[in-house]
Amino acid sequence: MNTTDRLCSELQQRRRMGLSKYGVSIDDNQLSRVQWLQHAKEEALDMAEYLQRLIDEENKLDWPDEERIEAIGQNGGDGIHHKILDAGLYDT
Repeated sequence: MNTTDRLCSELQQRRRMGLSKYGVSIDDNQLSRVQWLQHAKEEALDMAEYLQRLIDEENKLDWPDEERIEAIGQNGGDGIHHKILDAGLYDT
């Protein structure tokens, strides 16, 4: 199963869970725009929390400071992410 198929499957599973838990789908839910924006903001804050936890864990790795800063602080422009993958630290 490729990435897109996995995402589609996960979305369908979450939809079923939401219907079971709340009794309505997103399409059926009549929240106001402000309520939808509030929900989205709360989800984004949760994501920021998850990202910070992972950053904190990465900072605990025993990497030389220069490599750790490049791997975490840059958006892939220097190829350091390839070094991490090549080193076998992450599976693809």
